[in-house]
Amino acid sequence: MVRCNDDYSIDSNKLNIDDIVSRIQDDSRGPYQNSFLQECEVMNTLIMIIVTSLKEIELAFKGELTMTENMEVLMNSIFFNIVPPTWEKYAFASSRGLALWLDNLK
Repeated sequence: MVRCNDDYSIDSNKLNIDDIVSRIQDDSRGPYQNSFLQECEVMNTLIMIIVTSLKEIELAFKGELTMTENMEVLMNSIFFNIVPPTWEKYAFASSRGLALWLDNLK
């Protein structure tokens, strides 16, 4: 299980869209650049879902949240090296196991 501490924030893992946009020259911005920026937004949403769900599991282990069925499904998926359904819903299609999927996500 991935351990999340209190210093682990969503913002530290998200793609900085403003920085990316500032590096794209206005005169060269076309459909490929727009698609790239849209994919960056999708990735940020996925990162938010992953970090939030892992933080919730950590809080449940501490006894600060009640363990839900979705949390149990997430934990079982991680244990069996399967991409959790809640993450898969926001992610790109893949038949990889969780470890390889996360490597690809990076």
